Amino acid sequence: MTEFADDDQGQDALTQLSFDLREVTELIDRLTAVLDEETALIDEGRIAEIEPLQVEKNRLSAAIRQATGSLEPIIDFLYETDDPEIAADRDDMIDAVLMLKDASEQNERVIRAALRATSRLVSALVHTARNVAAEDSRAYTAAGSVAKNAPGTAMGAVDHSL
Repeated sequence: MTEFADDDQGQDALTQLSFDLREVTELIDRLTAVLDEETALIDEGRIAEIEPLQVEKNRLSAAIRQATGSLEPIIDFLYETDDPEIAADRDDMIDAVLMLKDASEQNERVIRAALRATSRLVSALVHTARNVAAEDSRAYTAAGSVAKNAPGTAMGAVDHSL
């Protein structure tokens, strides 16, 4: 079990942190799995099923931040250290962080693509609704004949925001 200890005030701030590399690596692995699952659900169009994953994603992210702060300086430190106790768990942590980075980037791409597709769909629906409302409509007179009305106006407002 590798822990950063508060043993020397002159040491780098990273070494003053107190956390278990294996525990943090497990948190990172779980977050990566949640991101991968969320990405798959979005790809499959099963958006309604991602809410519990977002809750778990936020929980895991908070736990990692609470344990370590920012991961970037820790990874830099892990690359540079020669401490054999830290080196034993270093490669697992670095691999986990790299996998998390890949999963995060893929998740972000899928979410952005889904937002763009949703935006285009909403715009197309609004455009279609406006075109239909602008067409000449026909109605019947009291005598039963067809009367042409002036071009219609939109029946209601459409919220363009997502």
